[in-house]
Amino acid sequence: MLDINPLSFLGDIYRAGKLEKWLKLAVSCSIAAFVGFFGTLGLAGAAVLAAGHTPAFALASGFFSACLIMATSVLLSVKKSGLWKDLSIVLPTEFGKAVENTDLGKPQPITEADKRAAMGNLP
Repeated sequence: MLDINPLSFLGDIYRAGKLEKWLKLAVSCSIAAFVGFFGTLGLAGAAVLAAGHTPAFALASGFFSACLIMATSVLLSVKKSGLWKDLSIVLPTEFGKAVENTDLGKPQPITEADKRAAMGNLP
């Protein structure tokens, strides 16, 4: 018989020892979304407004930038949590490739080509 009680699902998570991880993930995602959204909204909106555009355009530009930052920060928080493998998430192809190729917490070596690019291809 199929048990569709949502509390039994929480009990299964608790018995598996994942409840604390899921709660930490929820808090982490909430903080990342809040700070990322409003920080980007304010900064992008102020930058566009300072560039001489109308307040409505600045607000819309800040809002769309903030939505992208919020989605990315939440997705990266989920990926970093280790609970990613238990989830089935559908992403646009290029965005999904970028997220899969994101190596969190591991510094990448700086190549000579990177150094030349940073210096503006100076000899």
